[in-house]
Amino acid sequence: DLLDNFKIVKSSLNKYLKVSKLFISAGATPCFESISMGIPTIIIYPKGSLNQNPIPKYLNNIIWSICYNDNDLEKSINKFSSYGEVEYDKIDKLSRYIKRI
Repeated sequence: DLLDNFKIVKSSLNKYLKVSKLFISAGATPCFESISMGIPTIIIYPKGSLNQNPIPKYLNNIIWSICYNDNDLEKSINKFSSYGEVEYDKIDKLSRYIKRI
């Protein structure tokens, strides 16, 4: 089951971000924080909800995606799960750039 690979947490975000390979949230600030740490991030916006995307449009979406439904979520999880060394090198460069801005 897909959910067996995920952990829903309700405590210190930084503690879990340090060991995460993928971050999924609807919160604007936590998503930007995870991206700045080089963690692929999925931003959830259910239909009819307020879009609080904190990510500037000029940032490469190699590290983030927005999902509006289950199909989008599945595609994003599969995309990030397929990443290899080339993608993670690009993500590392992008996260270092984000920390400077």
